[in-house]
Amino acid sequence: LECYFRNEPNVVIDASHSPRKYRQFGRNLVGWIHGDMRKSNMKSILQKEARQQFGISDYVEIHAGNIHHQDVTEEDGVIIRYLSSMAPTDEWSYDNGYVGSIKCVTCFVWGMERGLLEIWYS
Repeated sequence: LECYFRNEPNVVIDASHSPRKYRQFGRNLVGWIHGDMRKSNMKSILQKEARQQFGISDYVEIHAGNIHHQDVTEEDGVIIRYLSSMAPTDEWSYDNGYVGSIKCVTCFVWGMERGLLEIWYS
């Protein structure tokens, strides 16, 4: 992605090796985590690792992909979204019965002041 979008000034790719990433824009804070840890740990690790951004954000979400299907919970004002995947079912998932999830990409439209405005599915 970095190479593909290298000449596009409106696209920023974070290719750092950190397993967790956080971005604040306007009054929003979004964290991206693989999602293979307990939900309570995901919420608390965001609050610890992005402490300053968390303290000044009105809208906070964590996006994870580990379970490859949609699931949304909210706890203490932090929304945790597990997102669908476009990836085909791998051998481990098949062997363990994790089949049948809808394949899609989820896109989010955020307002700098008003939080999440739209969700698009493709």
